[in-house]
Amino acid sequence: MASDGMVVTGGGVGNLIQSTPLIIAAAYKHNRPVDVWLAGDAPWMAEIIRGHESVRRVSHILEESMGPVKRYADVYYTFLRKGAVAKRAPAAKYHASWHPIYPRHETECAMSAIRGAGYQGVTPSTFCCADPFPEPLPAGILVGLSTGSKPGEMWKIKRYPPERYSKVCDIILKEFPSVTFVHAGLASDCAIDHPAVVDLREVGTLREQFGLVARCTAFISNDSGLMHASAAQGTKTFGIFGPTNLWKNLPPENTTPVCLPWGTLDCMPCQKASGGHGLGRRRDGSTCQHECMQQLPPEAVADVVISFLQSRNDEIHDSYDGV
Repeated sequence: MASDGMVVTGGGVGNLIQSTPLIIAAAYKHNRPVDVWLAGDAPWMAEIIRGHESVRRVSHILEESMGPVKRYADVYYTFLRKGAVAKRAPAAKYHASWHPIYPRHETECAMSAIRGAGYQGVTPSTFCCADPFPEPLPAGILVGLSTGSKPGEMWKIKRYPPERYSKVCDIILKEFPSVTFVHAGLASDCAIDHPAVVDLREVGTLREQFGLVARCTAFISNDSGLMHASAAQGTKTFGIFGPTNLWKNLPPENTTPVCLPWGTLDCMPCQKASGGHGLGRRRDGSTCQHECMQQLPPEAVADVVISFLQSRNDEIHDSYDGV
């Protein structure tokens, strides 16, 4: 007899976090936690969602993610995994999601798999699981920074230049001199050379890095997995966008986008753009020079963060008084 439900997904950290509303909705529909198969992904990806109340088992190995289940009632799979892959999990019914070729958010694309199965509820919030950061953190207000992306050269064009991050810090410090900046992420992420930035890249596990992000009052990041982790945990997030699409990648909660005004560059954004020139390519097919990031002034980033911190002014001053 078919029983229970499974979600088949994968991709990077941000892709997995954007598929978590589907996981929550599937658990609600089946009235129990569901199994998650991260088809083709690395083992460490499972830690992003392991232990959540909507997740019964999660693994990059099908047999581990299924456990003793012989056949599912429903398998839901995102556009990141083809039907031929998803159908390796035995099920009575398979439900595919839309591919975000048109202006649809990636979370809603994932949710389309279960909406096609009859789910009519709201789209749940995204989630990721975190552990406490293992090292003492500076007192006062923390502003987190992330300069990362997937390691491939194609994805590195999403990175805001580190020297621009330094200028962002300078501008914020003029208004809020007691702010401490903490740099989260991997050692392979671009370093930020600034005396007020505490480099905590590669400190602790992935979940502990998420715990660091959760401790921040604000988090500034280019389009990356940590941007999605920050937003999913309720930290006010400022996402720096250039080559990637807001309509597809902007976290659905807690995030303010920062980018060049629409029309400044006719090639922006190049991801999923009409004409199909693709990420890192201009409309004429030539390789870009990352103008969408190079031309975004640090003031544009710093000003929106300053406005947010000013709205939290009383809390910030209370924190300083306690230092």
